[in-house]
Amino acid sequence: MFDLLVAFTLLVTAMSISTPLVVRHAQLLKSQRNYRLALDELTNQLERITTLAPAELPTAIEAIAPSAFISERLPSTRLSGKLAEIAGGTRVSLDITWDEMGHTRKPVTLAAWVFDGSPRTTAMTGASQP
Repeated sequence: MFDLLVAFTLLVTAMSISTPLVVRHAQLLKSQRNYRLALDELTNQLERITTLAPAELPTAIEAIAPSAFISERLPSTRLSGKLAEIAGGTRVSLDITWDEMGHTRKPVTLAAWVFDGSPRTTAMTGASQP
C-alpha cells in the first residue's frame, strides 16, 4: 500500500510539473506561427510597394491594409507604413501589429529602398562571355 501511495504521489508531481510546460510550449508554437504569418504579410506588401514608381509611393502607403488572409488569422491586425526621403530615392518602412493572448504584440518592421532613375534590370551589363 505504501508503494502505491509513493507511486501516486510521484505521478501527480510529474503531471503538475509537465502540464504547464506542455501548455506553454503550445502557446509558443502558436506565437511563432503568428510571427511567421505577419512577416510573410510584410514581405508581400513590401515587395508589392517597392515595384511601384516613386511618384506612386505616397498613395500606396496611405491605402495600405492587411490582406483578408491575415485579417482572418491574426486578431486586430494593424498595418502601417512610412516614407523617408534619402539621397537618390525613398526609404519605405512597414510595421504590423496584432493582438495575441490578451496583449498587443510588439510591431514587426521591414524596410526597403526605392531609388529614383532607370528601372532595375535583371541582366548584368559588361559581363564577359567564356
